[in-house]
Amino acid sequence: MDAADSNGNGRVTLAKLEGKIDEILRRLDRMETNHERHTMEIDRRLNGLETGQATRIQQLHTLEDDVEALEKKSENWSIINSALGIIAAALAALGFGSK
Repeated sequence: MDAADSNGNGRVTLAKLEGKIDEILRRLDRMETNHERHTMEIDRRLNGLETGQATRIQQLHTLEDDVEALEKKSENWSIINSALGIIAAALAALGFGSK
């Protein structure tokens, strides 16, 4: 009888272990699914950030080019204003513009 009892207990123990292993596998599957979903969300967010960064870098380059162009225009106007000032001073020295 001892052999029958131990065999029956062995089967019950194996059935319990099988149930616990099945539960572990179900949890592992859920964890894997959640991990994949989370990884996809992180990848999506990271791609968005990288795209935004590339856009900002391009905008900065455009602004740098605009500043450079404005500096050149300002320099040109300074030269023109200086030349006009010299002409005005020469005309004033010659007596033009006085009453």
